[in-house]
Amino acid sequence: MSDVLPFDSEAGFRAALDAVIAVAEREIRVFEHDLARMRLEEKARVEAIEAFLSRGPDQRLLIALHDIDHVEHYCPRLL
Repeated sequence: MSDVLPFDSEAGFRAALDAVIAVAEREIRVFEHDLARMRLEEKARVEAIEAFLSRGPDQRLLIALHDIDHVEHYCPRLL
């Protein structure tokens, strides 16, 4: 992705995240504290990630976290 997506708010951050998911070709890598800010449990974001992953067997979503409590409680399908 060659375009820069600046953001200065939480909503802008998530809009940039949505744009990245929409144009990802094969792999999305996330290094985050706990995923809370990304709000991956929101319906539209879940659908976007499902669409990305369903494009084919080579699609990958790799996530590294410091703390998995948020994911365990709000995003159990990611586990």
